[in-house]
Amino acid sequence: MYPGGARNIGIKNATNSLLAFLDTSTHPSNDWLSNGLEIIENGNYAGVWGRTYYEANLFISRIFRACTYGEKPIKTFPGSILHKDVFKNCGLFIESTRAGEDADFMSRVELHNMNITNSENFLKYDKLDRMSFKEVIKKWYRNYFHTAKMPYFRPHKDIYFYGVSLLAIISAYNWNRIVDPTGIENELFVPNITKISILLIILTYLYLRGIYLPLKKGSNLKTIFPFNFIIISFLSAILDLTKILAFAKSKFNNK
Repeated sequence: MYPGGARNIGIKNATNSLLAFLDTSTHPSNDWLSNGLEIIENGNYAGVWGRTYYEANLFISRIFRACTYGEKPIKTFPGSILHKDVFKNCGLFIESTRAGEDADFMSRVELHNMNITNSENFLKYDKLDRMSFKEVIKKWYRNYFHTAKMPYFRPHKDIYFYGVSLLAIISAYNWNRIVDPTGIENELFVPNITKISILLIILTYLYLRGIYLPLKKGSNLKTIFPFNFIIISFLSAILDLTKILAFAKSKFNNK
């Protein structure tokens, strides 16, 4: 049974009006539940969303974290405490998918403008230190293969980047032939334009994936510099390509 189906059984059989959710490899603090209940009661909220901090104590797991989740706690369904009426208004979880059902449910809750706030506490996810890069790739492929089927998900961002990059290289390769068909160099002729274009694309990716996004997600400078941003960018590129393959496979299977 997939996670959505298992959660639905618990939701249907629960007799309490408040439901709290945890997940494997996520560990709450001692006051997670009491703190969440206090927030709900004092603010008259329909619930609180969970937050998860991804622990990483080894060099390679810190690189994984910089490529993916980041060092800041992120909003997650695990750790959430919700009134049962939320499910009556927004529906239950999709049961036919291995991943993405939680984000799909959270998007439906937002569409219904339910009065749910964010938690002050966070869970700790401790599995990154025990995962190899091969396992990370397999998890990425599996999750995005299933997530791409979700109605809320729009798998375009990475495809756009690689698509635009490929178009830029093709355009650059043919630029001088178009503007200089006679072979006589004019003011629009650009020497080494293909090499320059490829270099600019690589530098842009290095900056975005190796520096900008890790910093935005909370990674410190020591994790990124002096040379780790190159490793982060390289592993991120593998994960992005894995994601695109998962999107394409999911699209092909739906036909």
